[in-house]
This record gives sequence, structure tokens and C-alpha cells, in this order.
Amino acid sequence: MEIVLHDYFEYPDGGGRLALILSSILNAHIGYGFKKSNHPFFINNYNIEKEYDLKSFNRFPIWKQLSIICAFLFKSQFIENYDTVFYSGSYAPLSVNHHSKGLNIYYCHTPPRFLYDQKELFLSFIPFWQKPIYKAFLHYYQKYYQDSVAKMDVIIANSINVKKRIKRFLGMDAIVVYPPCDTSKFKWQGQQDYYLSTARMDSLKRVDVIIKAFLNMPEKKLIVISNGCIKKNQNLARNAKNICFLEQVSEKKLLELIGNCIATVYVPIEEDFGMSPVESMSAGKPVIGVAEGGLTETVIHNKTGLLLDSDCLEKNIIKAVMEINASKALKMREACEKRASLFDIKSFTNNIKGIILNSHYKTLMFPLNVYALALYMEEGRLDYLHYGLFSDKKVRIREAQQFSTDLLIKYLPAPPCNILEIGIGFGTTLHMLVESGYNVTGITPEYSQFTIAKKKLEGKAVKLECVSFESYINDSKKYSAIIMQESFQYIDPLYVFNKSFDLLEDNGLLIIIDEVCLKRKEPGIDNLPFFKHMQAQAIRCGYLLEKHINLSEMAIPTLPYLLKIIDKHNKEILDQLNIDKKILFQLISSLKLYYKKYQNGCYGYVMLSLKKEKPPQWRISGLYEKDASAMRELFNTVFGHEITHKFWEWKYANNRGRSVIACHNNKAVAHYGGLTRDIFFKGKPEKAIFPVDVMVLPEKRNNGLFFLTASTFIERNLGYGTPHLIACGFPNRKAMQIGEQKGLYKEVGKIVKISWPIISNDIYVIKNSYNVLTCLNNLNHKQIDILWNMMRADLNHSIIVVRNYNYINYRYLKHPEQSYDIFLISDMIENKPLGLIILKQEEKSCLLMDIVGPLKNFSLLIEQARRLCKKKSMYTWITETYSQHFEGDDSEIYDLDIRVPTGIWTSGPDPESIKGLWWLTAGDTDFL
Repeated sequence: MEIVLHDYFEYPDGGGRLALILSSILNAHIGYGFKKSNHPFFINNYNIEKEYDLKSFNRFPIWKQLSIICAFLFKSQFIENYDTVFYSGSYAPLSVNHHSKGLNIYYCHTPPRFLYDQKELFLSFIPFWQKPIYKAFLHYYQKYYQDSVAKMDVIIANSINVKKRIKRFLGMDAIVVYPPCDTSKFKWQGQQDYYLSTARMDSLKRVDVIIKAFLNMPEKKLIVISNGCIKKNQNLARNAKNICFLEQVSEKKLLELIGNCIATVYVPIEEDFGMSPVESMSAGKPVIGVAEGGLTETVIHNKTGLLLDSDCLEKNIIKAVMEINASKALKMREACEKRASLFDIKSFTNNIKGIILNSHYKTLMFPLNVYALALYMEEGRLDYLHYGLFSDKKVRIREAQQFSTDLLIKYLPAPPCNILEIGIGFGTTLHMLVESGYNVTGITPEYSQFTIAKKKLEGKAVKLECVSFESYINDSKKYSAIIMQESFQYIDPLYVFNKSFDLLEDNGLLIIIDEVCLKRKEPGIDNLPFFKHMQAQAIRCGYLLEKHINLSEMAIPTLPYLLKIIDKHNKEILDQLNIDKKILFQLISSLKLYYKKYQNGCYGYVMLSLKKEKPPQWRISGLYEKDASAMRELFNTVFGHEITHKFWEWKYANNRGRSVIACHNNKAVAHYGGLTRDIFFKGKPEKAIFPVDVMVLPEKRNNGLFFLTASTFIERNLGYGTPHLIACGFPNRKAMQIGEQKGLYKEVGKIVKISWPIISNDIYVIKNSYNVLTCLNNLNHKQIDILWNMMRADLNHSIIVVRNYNYINYRYLKHPEQSYDIFLISDMIENKPLGLIILKQEEKSCLLMDIVGPLKNFSLLIEQARRLCKKKSMYTWITETYSQHFEGDDSEIYDLDIRVPTGIWTSGPDPESIKGLWWLTAGDTDFL
């Protein structure tokens, strides 16, 4: 819903008329500072459904302005309930702070001239003792005004003249839309013997100059219609018989006077636009005007009137009146009426509605705003933002997009039935569905799309909600079908399948048309669901695959088309959307990459029709923080001790971990988790996932739950196209064998234990050569990162978890349950850090959790660790490949029966290529 805010309605001026026309053509409500009783505009002229009167009238000049300003600043909170707000005037824009969500459009008649180009003239009329008050008022008002205008989404100027002022005084761009004239009202009714002035009594309108001119032409009659203080000009006229004053005439009388005059005379100083000349021309009456301001945009010199030089204006008016007699005025009638038709309400309406629609496109999220603007500029209209399906090269994009929607609708059950659309675009599909007899609900999380669709579907029996699918709460209604047109890719697939299953009636359909990934060949994150896994997960969630159509070949032409029109309209996109060139370049590069991936078969476009069957025995879903208690309860049952909420947060919160959980009758029966780790993979930064908390309720084992949770977890989190290139963990030999039998894992290494006796401090012969600093809560950021970078360089061909300051701080100092001793070993003479040691004091021995430093210092660092150990012995864990860096003359090595796995269920690095490359220590576990 729209609302128009206008300063106030005191006299029947052009700004007030425009505000009411805006309200009328948009079926909008209207708000204003105050309205004079019996205002002629409100008497049987405009049918306004709802008005907001801020009742800010005050008869004293400066208090009048202050009252209006305060009213718009503090009493206009009601506008927050509207989708679009139009502001008309100089004070109404101050309300903009109450409308942060939605579209704000300022129709600027002019920046207040008393603030800018006419400021000195304005102050010259103020008594000297009042000037300090007025100057202070102007100073503060100017700040409020400029801040408010800066928050507008769109600024419309009523003329090129005003557009230049906006740029000059406010430094902002504006779109020109000339004010409307109801040309059907103003008719040529005849020619009587008078000329007409309709300007209000204002020094800027120069009515006094017109009067002086006619005093010198006693044979020419002038009628002056005006509002305001006319006494001064009446005195100027000296009761001349040829000059007649009329005050506050009715609309009917005004139309009659304009329709019967010879010509109108209108000579304001730098007029903003000037509605009076357009009204005059609408009635077929030429205009004697001035060659400045908005009149140069409306009146055509010597065709629809005369434009006079403002120098010697009085003499020029006399000359013009003599030239435009009744005969010449009659000859100009046709040209006048034709010229006025360019400013009729129909043209204005089309321009305003086009700006609203185009403005909503601009407020779309990036990159949809780019696509929308490019399509709108190329096609002149916009119904869809999704891919088109091209049957041949001659098909236009709109036809191709419509074909896609028609295909989706083709597979819907027959109407009437309940349909839910997730992601409504601009409401075009919903409009088709409701017209076909369906009971339709549409949801979208994006407010701009919601607003556009709401406008398009006004008056239709459609339920719309601006809400994400995740937050959508159904009113117990079941749907016969749920449709997703390019919205599936933005939501967790398991969430879609599970929630849709709950929303669908028995045998209901989930129909998806979207981009998917068909092949994964190389590292990197795909932002598209992997089609093979998508189908598998749908079946696990209780669906039957009814229909699958590969539409890739038909969809591909959309991408080069988008690239072409973005390039064609590049300048307009950058200017109108205020997008940085680098951002647009990145988008174009991304589109080119998508196009390449479509061509090589990695990406595709498919339609899926999934039929709801009976509920699955095990409900598999992603686990989120709000569901953590279910996992913790299962952990307690399986392992016999609890996992605290703090420990769970340390592991999984803030996207550090991922989980899937299987439930039966709303009770957790299996869980598979994983922790994200930053790694260096043969010298390149990547991410790995470390499986943890893998468990199945004892009485539910041997029911396929391990495979269900493991395979689903791996599909979502591991391999090419996912956030994690590889996986690693610490399973024992038995667990490893089960994973290998199921085709989930393959062994690429094993963990060994190395132990040493401690070194007593009484034989610490080199003790004084090194400085041992207990770090605890005083980790040195820079020194630790230096040590890590040296270690990483030594292990450039290995796979190792990042051990920088941030990791050490999180892993050891912020652990919610365990405590560790952290020591920084330095060369005492050179004050050079040699390495970092992390120890965990156990009941009988000391565990060396980790060492960070160059490999050449390891033997020295291990020796220092043995001296710092408070128990009888010390041991560590390390992958077998790198055990030589820890072994010494008095060390012993043991097989721990712990294997190093890598995932093979999804495509990723060849296991043979990474065998023996993992550097893993006890510190890489989550349980030590």
C-alpha cells in the first residue's frame, strides 16, 4: 500500500493538486501537516480512502513552519505500515526516518528556495530584529532537510530546471517527471475580451509587474485570480477599470475563466515548473510567459505563446499583449492543446508507476537488482527473474521464461487445490495460478520481491507472506503441491524435504525447477546442490521420484543473453544501482564461469517432481543449535557421561562444526558430527572436516543408521564442491573397517604413540641457555605466527591443520573443560623464539599435545618438554610417517590401533595421492 505525504493544504496550489492526483492514481492514502476547512481540492474532486491530518496549523509565520516540521518529525510514525511513501513539498520529507523498510520517493517541486538561491531575498523581508531567529531556524532546518533527502531511494524533479537545482544545491541526481494536468477538465469555451493571471500573490510570481503593464494599457482587460494578500496589488492597481481581482474562486469558475480568456499571463522568477501554463494550453489558450525556469520546458515560443526576456519585463509584457490579440490566440489553439497533451494524467501515471516498479527492482538484493534492471531496460517490462527455456534461438527471453513456468504448472494437480510457492519472484506465477482456479499461498524472505508481488496481485485471492521458508508457520492447511522455481538452491535440501513433507497432504507433490551441479571434478565450493545427492536425500526423506527432466540445453542460452544485456547497459547499471565497477566485473566473471560449467556438463538445469509417500522409519536432518539438547541426550545414553552445553558450543557453534541427526518418533537415535579445520594441503590453504561424536543408540544398531547418518553427512560436507576438500579423524581399526565396508572411508595412514622418560632438573646442564616463558593467557600473537609459518614451510608437501595464534588460543586457552600448560621456548642469548610446547598433565603421565616451530628444533623442544613435565613419563601421538621427528635414543614407539581415514563416498583427492601426508597429533583430536 502507498501513502502520499504533502506539506499542507492551505491554498489550491499546484503542489497540493499533484499530491492529490498521486494519491488518486495510486489508490493511496494521504497525510498532511494541516488542511484548511472547505479547501476546494477536497470538494467532490478526489476520492481518498484515508487521510492523516497532523493538525499543525499555526497562524504566526515562524511558528507555522516549526509546527509543521515538528509534526512530520514526531507525529508521522503511521507511515511505517506502508510499502511505498511519496513525499511532496519541503517539510514532508522530514518523515523519512519513520520508514526504513520500503520505498521512499521524493517528488521535489524545488529545493526550498528560501534555503538556497532566494535566501537573501527571503531575509530582506524580515524585520532586522527577527533575522537572528530566522537565520537559526534556516540553519537547523537545512540540515534536517538535506539529511532527509539523502535517505530517499528515488528523487523525482518536476522539471529539468528543478533537476539542475537539486544537483547544484544537494549534489544529487533526479528523474524528471512533469506534473500532471487533468487536460480533460480544461476546455476552450470561447473568447471574451480579457487576459488572465492565475499566479498567487507572491513576490517571486511578479504579479505586480503584470498589473503595472496593464495600467499602461487601459484598453486591455486583466482579471487577476489569486490567493494570499491581494491588498498590496489592489492598491497598486489604483481601482483601474481594466483590472479586476478575484479571490479564491471555485474550481468551476476557474475552468470557466481560463476557457474564455484570450491568453494567460504568467511571468514568475525562475519558476520550478509552472502548472498554470499547462492548464492554459489545455484550454487552447496561449501563454505570455518569461524565458526562464520551468516555462522554457512547457511553452514553445511563437507556437503556444511568447517567452519574454525578463529585462524590461513590463515593456515586454505590453508588447506581447499587443501581439497576441484574439485572432492570433485563436490560431495558436490547436498547437496549445497538442502541447498540453504531453503533460496529461495518463502520461504522468505511466511514468510514476514505471518508476515505482523500476525502483523496486533497484532495491532487490545483488545480483538480482542487476539482472532486473538489465532485463527491464532491454525488454521494457519484467515478469520473471528465472532462467528461460529456449526452444530455438529466435525465441525472446520473456517467451522462454514463460515456457519454464508453463512447464512447471503442467505437472500440478488439477484445480481447485492448495498450492504453496516458495520464492515468489514478482508474483507472475502466483497470478497465473489464481487465475487458473488454484488456492494459492506465496512466501519470500525478500521484502522488495514481496512488495512487487503484492502490488501485482492486488485484489486477487492470494495469501502472501514476507517470511523465509525456515520461519514459515502454516495454519494447519495441507498443500496438494509445493513449487520452487529457482529457490531450492538457497535452502538446506534436508530442511526443504522434511518441512515440505510435513506441509504436503498424502501423495502431494514437491516440484522443483532449478540449477544443479551434475559433476564435481575439482576443488572449490559449488553454490548449487549436487543432483545425485539431492535425489538420494529426497528418497531418504520419504519421496518417490515421479519425474525428472534435464532442461540444461534449453536453459543455457539464458547466460550469454544476460552477459550481452549487462554489457549493453553497463553504464546505466553502474549509475542507477551505484555499484562499484569491480563488483560488476566479478559478477560478469561469475556468469562466464557458470556458462563454461554449463557447457562442460558440470552445471545443469532440471525439473524434479517428487511425490510424498509414507513417512520414513528414520527422519534424517541437519542439527542446529536449537536442537543441541537432543544430541546431548543421545551422547549421554551412548557414552554414559554428558556433554555440557558449553563443550557443545565450543565444538559446533559459530559454524565450527556440522551435524546430521536421525530421529524416530521425535527422539534422536543416531548422530554424525564433524569439526571444520583450516588446513594447508600440499602448501595451499583449504578446509577439512574431522568427524566427531559418531554414535547410534545401542538398541537401534544394525539398522543401517550409521550408514544413513554417515553418507548424508559426507554428501553435505565433504569433497569437491563442498566447503571441505578432505576429511580426517581418529577411528579405531574396527570403526575403520566398517567405514571401508560401506564404501565411505579409505585408510591413508595410522597414529603411533611415542613415549619418553622425564629428564630431571638436577641434570639440566643446558638450562641456562634457554628462556622458558609460561604463556597461559599471555600468548604472543606475532611470535606464535612466526613459529607456525616456519613449521608450515617445513611441511609444505604435507597436510596439516593450521596452528597459528587464533587456533592455539581457541583450541587450548578457550577449551571449556580441559586445562593445558603452554610454554614458549626462546634462545636466551638472541631472544629468538624456538618453539611452542603444549602439555596436558594427566594422572600418571604427561601428554605432549602439540609442538609449533621449525622441525630442526623438535629434538631440543622435546627435551625441554621432558624437563617441564611434572609426571614420571611423557608421551605424544603423531602420524607414523612423521614419527622420526619425535623419536630419540630413549624413546619408545607403539601402535595405537588408530587409523587415519579419508572419505571416498564423494569425489575428492585420490586417496593414493595423500597416503602418509597427514601430520596429526593429539592436539588435533576433540577429546584430549
